[in-house]
Amino acid sequence: MKKKNLGYGDSRRLADVMALIQVLALGKDTKRSENGLKDELQRKPLTEATWSALAQRHPEFFRVREEDANDSSACRVSLVARAAMPKFPDGHRDPIPNDLIGKLLDIAISIHDREVARGERWKSWFPIFVAFIGGFFAVIVVNLQNGKLADTRKIIVELPATMQSVTQNFQGVVVQSNSPATNSSSVKP
Repeated sequence: MKKKNLGYGDSRRLADVMALIQVLALGKDTKRSENGLKDELQRKPLTEATWSALAQRHPEFFRVREEDANDSSACRVSLVARAAMPKFPDGHRDPIPNDLIGKLLDIAISIHDREVARGERWKSWFPIFVAFIGGFFAVIVVNLQNGKLADTRKIIVELPATMQSVTQNFQGVVVQSNSPATNSSSVKP
């Protein structure tokens, strides 16, 4: 299953999310308006047009009321964790405890780190690709030096089929090594 990119790979997005978490977790008010967020944070978000749009892109932390979507003074944005806290008879909720705020910020950083790592996975294949290309050209040069031009043409013609076979074999090995049956049979009590 393809994982959804939440945009945390951009460090500016992480900064926006962390700022919004802190304001919504520590402030007196549980919900904030777009104008209230701009006043409190003293800036617009770096990665979205509005704080409400940023919150909508991150339902893992925030909830945004759909009512009054065009009214920037309506209190629409809140932190999911704070909205889940008990409400007092007068309608207010206490700020989130510091350890929970720290955990929320750690989760945002963890998601950022995973998205950055996912974006850099291709780098592990680069040395293999370079070695393969280098070996291919070395075979061609050796054959040209030995006067085996016909053999070199044969290698070039057969290369796509050979590459496809190697790729299929490699994928089979990866699938077998990741299957539960393989992993459980290799572990001995």
